[in-house]
Amino acid sequence: MISKFISKLIKFFFYLVFVAFAVFLILVGFQYNKMSKKHYVFDKTIDSIRDKSYSFIKIEDPYNFGDDFRVTSNIDIDLSSEDYENKSKYNSDYLKKNNVLTNLSNMTIQTNIAQSKEDGQFLASLEEKIGDENIISGKYYIDNYTKYYYVKDILSQYVNSGNNNYFELLNNKNTTQDNIDYIYNKIFNSLKKNIKEEDLNAYDTEINLGDGRKQVGQVSLKITNDYYKKLLKNTLKDIKKDKKASQIIEGLYPKFSEFEFDENKEYLDKNESYTINIYVRKVLFQPLKYEIVHLKDETQEIFTYEGSLESGVLYYSKNNEVKYTGECESTPKKIEIIMHDTTGRDIGIIKLEKTTNSISYNTSLDLENNNYLMSYETIYKNFEKNKSYVKEDTISFKITNNTVTKINGTIKVESTVNKDPKIKEDIDSSILESTVDESVRERIDNLYDSVKERLER
Repeated sequence: MISKFISKLIKFFFYLVFVAFAVFLILVGFQYNKMSKKHYVFDKTIDSIRDKSYSFIKIEDPYNFGDDFRVTSNIDIDLSSEDYENKSKYNSDYLKKNNVLTNLSNMTIQTNIAQSKEDGQFLASLEEKIGDENIISGKYYIDNYTKYYYVKDILSQYVNSGNNNYFELLNNKNTTQDNIDYIYNKIFNSLKKNIKEEDLNAYDTEINLGDGRKQVGQVSLKITNDYYKKLLKNTLKDIKKDKKASQIIEGLYPKFSEFEFDENKEYLDKNESYTINIYVRKVLFQPLKYEIVHLKDETQEIFTYEGSLESGVLYYSKNNEVKYTGECESTPKKIEIIMHDTTGRDIGIIKLEKTTNSISYNTSLDLENNNYLMSYETIYKNFEKNKSYVKEDTISFKITNNTVTKINGTIKVESTVNKDPKIKEDIDSSILESTVDESVRERIDNLYDSVKERLER
């Protein structure tokens, strides 16, 4: 009896294994079908890029001040160009460009952003001066459900420009960070939706990997100027159709509903295209290799990445010749790429790192006749618990070609963040936008051109 029972148990066990394996094959078959018809691979890739990038760019708030805060910033700019300066001696266009760099370097810039969800108030102000000369000074103010604006030297009081829904979407269950997350995810989800199955091609192919030739699945998407425009247009349409997304954006950009996609703008040249290739295992579709092929006229550039999101190798090829390689390592807090030329010589590093109180990005590359030095750093310091802290952002860059400096500069932003908005703006004397004189409207509309003209001289 016992032997028969054991025999039946063994048969039953193998039966379960067989059924489980059969179900597994069915699921794999289903997923393969999904890959070719429902861009499963592209969906997963877009999700990975979204999650990885957002983990680094997400706004940090050490004390979780949330929706009641004030950020006061001073911006210092120091820019120069040996190339512009040399060419400005005989070229008026370069003289204007060089003047812009000089004027920006002599400018003092102050910004102030404050928000009190409890009082339904939001204020953003900007003041730019060269010495005692006012270049631009203005304010944008929301008081409950009404928005106002003011421009110094053009207006003498606030202008009431109508209703605003910014605070409608901020409540105990919904924060500013929630709104940022919503917009961010909406854009990526729209991209996934607008990449149609007929836009993708799926193949069985064989490729070279580090450990030899492999039979893999390939999914490809070709991006031309017309396709890129269609993708942008449909993504914009999705955001506009989404009531919540529209309300969030219109809260700070009231004319978003009037914004129209420019059908005439060209993003890529006539003979230019990008093709994205993703190579995966045929079972379970683990990504093995990513590739972007850029074609323009007679030139072909290929950017290739082999490996996982944690570790891999980057290749750059031009007209079928490998020019550079990079060893990539990634953790939740750091991304590092060590670059080499074809001889194996180190030619630079690209590094992105995040700690508890800082974020830093550094690039140092020596590519043939061009040298690139770029860095960005955010540091949090001077903490007064649950009251305030200081945030320093510094961007530095230098690009040199054949020993001539094309651009060199530093932009530093020092911000004090505190939990005490105390917004007090005089709107009692505000006027309705409909009463603003036409000549004043014209000066406001031409403000950008006026500032640009001043910086160029």
